[in-house]
Amino acid sequence: MKFDRLWERLFEYVNEWASAREVPGGIEVTFRTPQGVTRTVEVVVTSAEWDDYISTIYGTGDPRATPFREKVLATPDTARYLVYDGTYDWQPSEARELPGDDFNPGPGEWVVEDAEGNVIDRFGDFNGD
Repeated sequence: MKFDRLWERLFEYVNEWASAREVPGGIEVTFRTPQGVTRTVEVVVTSAEWDDYISTIYGTGDPRATPFREKVLATPDTARYLVYDGTYDWQPSEARELPGDDFNPGPGEWVVEDAEGNVIDRFGDFNGD
């Protein structure tokens, strides 16, 4: 039961503090900033990714147990999107893809890039030192 309706429960939760609308490949979240400005952030996450995120990391099925709200509200004004990066974190972006940057992987880290050289996934190995 705790993993039933995870996607729907996310919308119910968001609608408690903002307005959520499903869009292809994500959720549009509209909220008021502390300055009273209405702002919309598109969260790029599929229902399958959300199911994996909440059931693997948080194990409760309750979106309140995650930093999701804080991540959405903290999205910089320069970023229209908040992209789920597949490694249980969220990245602000100016496009629906993970932001391309000058990330240089160190030992035990790798990145996946698209054909244009934009970083679309990151992974850092756990170093037991």
